Amino acid sequence: LLAVGTHSGAVRELTRRLEIIRRTLGSSHPRVAEAMHHLSSILQAGGDQAAALRQAEAALEIARRAERPADSQLAGLLHTVALLRSSAGQRAEARKLLSEALRLDDEAGITC
Repeated sequence: LLAVGTHSGAVRELTRRLEIIRRTLGSSHPRVAEAMHHLSSILQAGGDQAAALRQAEAALEIARRAERPADSQLAGLLHTVALLRSSAGQRAEARKLLSEALRLDDEAGITC
């Protein structure tokens, strides 16, 4: 989305899509978490670390509550939240989240 328009346009479009997904699938659906994760990435790219962290943490909560969360989605969200927390100076919490992400990757046989 950033490649075809402005940052604010990308945020507006992703926010609009997120609301459609919420209305259609319900606020606890894994696709909502996926859309929030994308929005978090765009916010981070635009320099709004606080909003990016809020979106990523909300997405992580949805993914954790999912009946059968996809390990790769959960690990990706853990990684994103960890990086944002580290950037905010919350390094101890970031380490915990990264450890959890690595454990999930190991259990799934995912290698970097």
